[in-house]
Amino acid sequence: MTSSQGLENAVRAFMLLTVQLLERTLEGSSPIDAEILADGQRAFVEGTHPVIIAHSGSDRLVLRYEYLLRYDDVNDDVEIEKSTFRIEFRARKKPVPVVRFEYESQARNKPASHFQFHADSVPLGLLLARAGRYDTAAQQQDIHFPMGGPQFRLQLTDVVELLIREFGAAPETGWEEWLDFHRTLYHDAEVDRVIHGNLSRAVALLEESGYRVEGPE
Repeated sequence: MTSSQGLENAVRAFMLLTVQLLERTLEGSSPIDAEILADGQRAFVEGTHPVIIAHSGSDRLVLRYEYLLRYDDVNDDVEIEKSTFRIEFRARKKPVPVVRFEYESQARNKPASHFQFHADSVPLGLLLARAGRYDTAAQQQDIHFPMGGPQFRLQLTDVVELLIREFGAAPETGWEEWLDFHRTLYHDAEVDRVIHGNLSRAVALLEESGYRVEGPE
């Protein structure tokens, strides 16, 4: 199988899992699309999920998500190079952003994993002004609040839980079990990546626990 075929298969599997997560936890359908980039090693995936508010039946809230995926031919899977999760309110003229959760593996001047909140805080504005950050005080949505490093960062499952528990999104029956299932998939995949990247540390921990580890022939 060529790397191009491997990428296509891995992206297709990724899309199926993403749609499964959203449609088994939130009411409604989740249109999704993908494009293989010219380098043949990456793909751009984007989708939306209109959110129904349980109390009122309103459909003005929407979840938008984007991924830039890179093919990992060693593990025959895709790695997330960038991701963005946007919660927006659909006003009459154009969508109004509420909060964005972003990850950029190669970020330089901001935390790799961060969120940006589209609301103003008077105390925060005063604090920024006193620090001489006048532009940021007036544009607080530009602040990148850190959310940890590349491993075990916020995922789509966390955004879904926020929508249901805090924003009143109408859930599907059994949504908590599906969230747990997808969290376990993500956790196991990240554990595998951490171990593959730190084999000497893995060996040391196993030996400390009484295991005898022999290297490959």
